[in-house]
Amino acid sequence: MYAMLLLDEGSSITATIGLFKLLFIVILYATSLYFLLHNWRKSELKPIGLIIAFILAFIGYRSWPVPDMNRTDNTDQYLTVFFLCVPLVVAGFVYFLSRNSSDK
Repeated sequence: MYAMLLLDEGSSITATIGLFKLLFIVILYATSLYFLLHNWRKSELKPIGLIIAFILAFIGYRSWPVPDMNRTDNTDQYLTVFFLCVPLVVAGFVYFLSRNSSDK
């Protein structure tokens, strides 16, 4: 019973856990973009950035909203999925830009 009170939606423990999850995702996001965009033509860290981008896209896939008859507004969840998939799109752009620039 006490654990249910601690993990209530309005408790500070739940807010702290949510903040740590958010901080972890922000660190992954920044690391992925850094590895993909820093010295993007010759960087050996691009595969690590790509792996992190796939991890973020998987997290976005797992947070895809489930259709619910009572709740019709899922805009915030769709935006979350979009922002978590942006590093994967950036990885695609970096790959094709580096591939086209090496041909010249």
